[in-house]
Amino acid sequence: MTQPQQQRYTPGEIVDHSRTKLRSRAWPAELATWTATVAGVAATGTYSFDINGITISYDATVPPDTDNTIAQGLGVNFDTNTEALRLAFPSVATNVVTVQEYTPGAGFSLTNAVVPGGATLTLADTTVANGELLLGLGVALDTAGTIRKLTTGDTAAALFGITAESTDIAPNSGSLTAEDHYDEGAQVSLVYRGQIPVRVEEAIAIGDGVFVRVTAAGAELAGAFRTDDGGGDAVQITNARWLEPSYTDSQGRLVAMLEINLP
Repeated sequence: MTQPQQQRYTPGEIVDHSRTKLRSRAWPAELATWTATVAGVAATGTYSFDINGITISYDATVPPDTDNTIAQGLGVNFDTNTEALRLAFPSVATNVVTVQEYTPGAGFSLTNAVVPGGATLTLADTTVANGELLLGLGVALDTAGTIRKLTTGDTAAALFGITAESTDIAPNSGSLTAEDHYDEGAQVSLVYRGQIPVRVEEAIAIGDGVFVRVTAAGAELAGAFRTDDGGGDAVQITNARWLEPSYTDSQGRLVAMLEINLP
């Protein structure tokens, strides 16, 4: 007797809308962050940089000033500049002034470093973007009420939902491709109860354990699923089960159908 062919869904595709519970949360843009590092031979004179054309300066006297106290002075003078504070806020650690925006996407840059002879003031954009968020991955809820990737130290209780298709990225069910993702700032659809095809790291059989990766390195994806703890890099999800063996979809991704029941 011929067995029916297994349906090949893609990661994050909604299988049965009537039996799937979804919620929506934002995938936030990362806060723009710059550093101003005071180094070299501390020298008497004016140290300064601009933030969107607003000059922050400190007049150093050496001695007693050092690279560290010069950085502290720049931070203090930034903190008293009301125009600059509308854009971002400073913090200082050792000889580095870190400047970060209040709201993602507001935007600023540090330019035009000026120092006396022998000294250096290096300006650098150190923003770490959240980047794209792929479908079919488990994610967590952060303290701001937005979502974040699972990370080292998370337990099973951190799993908040699985990224799923929406009208923004997949108007027609079954149209998802390897490039489909959520960009920073998007509202993300999350399955927390029901069936959802997820990205898996290894072959899955019905009855296997359900684990989700919280520690990722290299090409590994935080939030991908597997059958064991991966040497301590994944946590077990007990309120979930595999409904079908894994398969390779049309884009070459290893996928398995998961049934999940999150709070």
